Amino acid sequence: MTKKNFHEIICTNCESSFWINDAYSFFNKKQVCANCKAEIKTGDAGLTEQVVIGLRRKASLRAIKMAQAAKNSSQHVAKKFVKRVAKENGLKMNTDVTSVVNFFVRMVVSGLLGLALVGIGSIYYPDLQKVAAPVVCDGDFKIEVVEKLDTKTEGERSKGAVIVATCDDEDISKKTFYASVGIYGLGIFVLLTIRKAIF
Repeated sequence: MTKKNFHEIICTNCESSFWINDAYSFFNKKQVCANCKAEIKTGDAGLTEQVVIGLRRKASLRAIKMAQAAKNSSQHVAKKFVKRVAKENGLKMNTDVTSVVNFFVRMVVSGLLGLALVGIGSIYYPDLQKVAAPVVCDGDFKIEVVEKLDTKTEGERSKGAVIVATCDDEDISKKTFYASVGIYGLGIFVLLTIRKAIF
């Protein structure tokens, strides 16, 4: 459950939760759980306790927002406070991004990096696209740089190079390009996933 501009408070006695919209006032007054009537810590000790609960629930961003509101401070100051609490309690901060969202972010980033690698890298090293040969061609695969003279305006010319991929003399340049982007993108995705698992 999430509510914009609201903060979730957890009772450490009965573990019930309730939402507040004024963290500054809440942590500066004596508070009692509506469910079990136990006293809920307030002040710096109470805020620290709620931040620890948030960190254990992998809700770092919500903990920072609560600290910011409770201390009436900047986000930078609140983040430093939450980092200190995390360090003192041996907890890690996270970005509150679910694993599904994280997966799709890695996929998009990998695809863009694969596109950049093939698109820019092929200008300098056309053989980068040879990785696609087993996927796009069963016959004689060739990559050639064809010089092409384009006329932009009358009297003005620019010389450019075009990379042409052929399979048994059939032009498969587009297939080769997209297959190369997919293969390098997949490789980058695997590397990012391994890096995330290790670190």
